[in-house]
Amino acid sequence: MKLSSAGLIFKHFGKEVVRNATKETWDLDLSDEQVDKVYQKMYKKLIFEVDAIDNGVSQTKEQLTYMIASGLASRVDRYNTAWNDPADVNIQDQFKKAMVIAEEEFIWCLRSIT
Repeated sequence: MKLSSAGLIFKHFGKEVVRNATKETWDLDLSDEQVDKVYQKMYKKLIFEVDAIDNGVSQTKEQLTYMIASGLASRVDRYNTAWNDPADVNIQDQFKKAMVIAEEEFIWCLRSIT
């Protein structure tokens, strides 16, 4: 899988983020080996999906029987402005709202692994 921006950032900073997030959120001091294991699981459980969606990779080679419109990508996409939105929509505010969604998803995923 080609890395998207999420994958590239996670590749370079993921272990540091895992270490800091587990420390700040649950006061856990993970060993280097534990951080590496959590990092690998986080990529498989969350970041791989984001990379695939960002790169336009289909979930299946066959016809889909339904669409998932409530996943992380869809929830974040809802904060993008539409062509008919009022001109006074603050894009930075929308981005900050999307960041909260992404952070929450990351922490829930991390919680399920640690």
